[in-house]
Amino acid sequence: MVWIGWLQYISPIKYAFEAVATNEFQGAGFIPDPIDTLGFTIGLWESIGILIGYIIFYRVLAFVFLKSLKSKI
Repeated sequence: MVWIGWLQYISPIKYAFEAVATNEFQGAGFIPDPIDTLGFTIGLWESIGILIGYIIFYRVLAFVFLKSLKSKI
C-alpha cells in the first residue's frame, strides 16, 4: 500500500499517538524499547507542536471560509 502511505504525514492521529506513546514509554526501560519498535522519530514536544499547528491552521481556515461566506450574503 505504498500509494496511500503519504497520508500518515497529514494525519493528526499519527502525531497524537506518537506523543502519548512517547510520554508513556520514554525511559521506562522496556526491552525492546516500544518507541524504537514502533519507529517513532519525532518526539513528544515536536508532536505536540505539530498538533498545535493543526489547530491553528484549521481555525484560520474556518475563519477564512466564514468570512467569505459572510461577504456573499
